[in-house]
Amino acid sequence: MSSAQYTEFRPHPSQRSQAPAFRSVESRRNRFDFPTLPLTGGGLYWLPVVHRGNQNCSPEEATAVCDLVARCLATGATWTNNLVVAAQLLQKDILIVAPFNAHLAAIKEELNVRGFSEVQVGTVDKFQGREEAIAIYSMATSHPEDAPRGLRFLYDRHRLNVATSRAKCASVLVACPELLRAECKTPQQLHLVSAMARFVELAKSVVL
Repeated sequence: MSSAQYTEFRPHPSQRSQAPAFRSVESRRNRFDFPTLPLTGGGLYWLPVVHRGNQNCSPEEATAVCDLVARCLATGATWTNNLVVAAQLLQKDILIVAPFNAHLAAIKEELNVRGFSEVQVGTVDKFQGREEAIAIYSMATSHPEDAPRGLRFLYDRHRLNVATSRAKCASVLVACPELLRAECKTPQQLHLVSAMARFVELAKSVVL
């Protein structure tokens, strides 16, 4: 399994139009207390992972997601729910969502190997109506042209919104930065890509 590369990338201004207004998951009631990084509190987060040639499964992103889970659980973090009750962050408080079953299987396999079998992994449909402290959405595909089911499926705005809104405190998008460089040839394609670009514009970078 290749090692993940983490980079800083921000979208081009032309991709920000027609983007949804992602709700902030940070509030006085739902909040984190992380004694150390990777997350600095509640809100939106962006974890770019460089990889090539992946379509519906990315070993690099699976590793990055598991690294993030390990760091969050190792810090002794606590989170406060909407009843203003503080509790230790546990494995069951983390949801991981992905658009492809093959990628979900890779993530779950690595989580199990690392001893994180209680972290919840599934599709958007599985977690419809559910919320946990942290929601991680991993997109898997390396480049827009690699998308096995086309741009409409990969950049689906409903899936992105639902996946990232499963978080009570922190929502993390994990993806290859090449997905932000999509060449949009129609207004419909720009409409799709702008949702991801808007999330990245609003998000804080994850430090691993």
